[in-house]
Amino acid sequence: MEQIVAGDKDKFRILVDKYQTYIYQLAYSILRHEKDAEDAAQEAFVQIYLSLPRYRSQGFKTWISRIAINKAIDYGRKKQALARKLTAATEQAHVIRPSCSDAEAHLAKLAEREEIEEMLSGMPASYRDVLKAYYLDDKPAQEIAAEQGISVNNVQTRLTRAKQWVRNKWNRGASP
Repeated sequence: MEQIVAGDKDKFRILVDKYQTYIYQLAYSILRHEKDAEDAAQEAFVQIYLSLPRYRSQGFKTWISRIAINKAIDYGRKKQALARKLTAATEQAHVIRPSCSDAEAHLAKLAEREEIEEMLSGMPASYRDVLKAYYLDDKPAQEIAAEQGISVNNVQTRLTRAKQWVRNKWNRGASP
């Protein structure tokens, strides 16, 4: 541990190789999603590395387990919060755009949009395209129907199904 704290990256790589499956399995047992477990495990190893100077040389596996569990729980909470934001956004009639004179609010809205688009990446394409056009691009259903060569009723159906998909997929799988 002292060598890792002193900056020996090869020793840390050995530690990661030894415990990566174990940490991943802990994260997966909480999150029940492969990609999320991988991300949480990666965050756990970063936290382990950053916390090593404070490690008291007692129960290493227990110590890294606690870090991994906490990171998985935090990751699940963050994902659930983003899912709630997206669900709320999809239930609004339109997206409220910030004033162009308020640069900070505009940048925050852009960052939130990027987070939402990242979460949408796992959604079926037919739902995602309609949802993005309607809520993020603020297009009316008639315009979306014309662009995608589908009926307005089909746009409304896809929007409804997309909202249900969000609720079923993210609210069920995101709680730790």
